[in-house]
Amino acid sequence: MKLKYQIDRETNKQPEALLDKAVSVLTNQDYVILERTESTLSFKDDNWQIRSKNKILSKVDQGKFEIAASKDGSRITLIYYVSFLPEFIITLILIIIGITQSYYVVIIAVPLLVQLFIRIDTLEASSNEMITRVIV
Repeated sequence: MKLKYQIDRETNKQPEALLDKAVSVLTNQDYVILERTESTLSFKDDNWQIRSKNKILSKVDQGKFEIAASKDGSRITLIYYVSFLPEFIITLILIIIGITQSYYVVIIAVPLLVQLFIRIDTLEASSNEMITRVIV
């Protein structure tokens, strides 16, 4: 279960320069480049990498840069996918245990929900920062 998000930007840079810059930005952020064509660049996160919780919360699962020429320059689109399935499953299990056993267990779900909302906010900010780095 992956949710799809999309960010669009206009720039006056050439498509090839944008693709080169996107490769550089993604490599610096430890993403794995899956495929590169003349107008697209697909990437994914290396889930087996050891890193801090802050970095885990700010990285998308996979994504794609799509670049199209326009009359004023180029249009760059970042499409990224995020899975919140582990957080939902753990929260659901805790709620079921809380209903059937003891409602105190539901209190454990509160930090997980807070972490989920922080991750949603952090991913939006980090994705905007990623596309801004490619454009600049």
